[in-house]
Order: sequence, then C-alpha cells, then structure tokens
Amino acid sequence: IGRRRNQLGMHLTAGLQKIEGLIPHAAPGGAYGTWWFYFIRLDQRFSDDDVAAFVQAMNAEGIPGGRGYNPPVYLSFAYMQQKTAFNHSQWPFSQAVNPQTYAPGLCPQAETIYSRLFNLLLHEWMEVSDIDDVIAAADKIMRWLRNRHNG
Repeated sequence: IGRRRNQLGMHLTAGLQKIEGLIPHAAPGGAYGTWWFYFIRLDQRFSDDDVAAFVQAMNAEGIPGGRGYNPPVYLSFAYMQQKTAFNHSQWPFSQAVNPQTYAPGLCPQAETIYSRLFNLLLHEWMEVSDIDDVIAAADKIMRWLRNRHNG
C-alpha cells in the first residue's frame, strides 16, 4: 500500500511541478511519502477567489476534492479560544508562563497555507491514468487562471 501511494504521489508531484502557479505537496528531503491526502497549493499571486475557482473547476473536471483540510489546531477547537479544558477549568492555560491568545494571526504562515489548498484524496487503487487526469485538469485550470490575471 505504501509503495503504491508513494509511486502515485511522486508521479503527481513530478507532473504538478511543471505547472506555473502550483506548489505540489512534496515529501520533505529524506522522507518516504505515502500520501493519504495530497495537497495542491496555489502560490501567492492568486486570490482567495482564485483558490475557490480552482477547487470548483477541478470538481467540474471530475477531480474530487475540496478546499483546505483542517484549520490550524488553535482555530479548530473552542476550548483553545475559550481556554477551558478539563471540566471547564482554566488549567493548563492558567499555568502558562507566557499566555497565548489562540486567535487568527497566531501562526500566519499556517493559516495562509491552509487557505490556499486543494485537498485530493490519494489512494492506492488509483491508476497512473487517474493521476495524469489530475495533472491535465490542474494544468488546464491554471492556464485559465493565469490568462484571467494577464488580461
């Protein structure tokens, strides 16, 4: 299972790297990626509306997936913002030497990356032709988005 996911993910990464404006979900150096979710990110020149259009167009091309994954953990759970955990106590938050406000802006890079993702479920039953379809759809959509920006 891991080998197949790695092969498919590496093939997808190689194809997406050739598409201007996309940042593929690469495994860190020395790691062996066995993607469950494969994140395709649009670079900074594209707006939130462009990311939404990319997701909608990928779905229209028959590529299943959605925007983002889970927000950063500090934005995902009410107990983080409210600083209440065990039986509504303030512990362990009350023990912090340097208390944090768990609000938007705490980790801006994580928030930006989260907001710019197309989340593709990658699984071992996919064929290389399925991955090629993802690459072709992403290329088509990115050409359209770049043309929209260039006039």
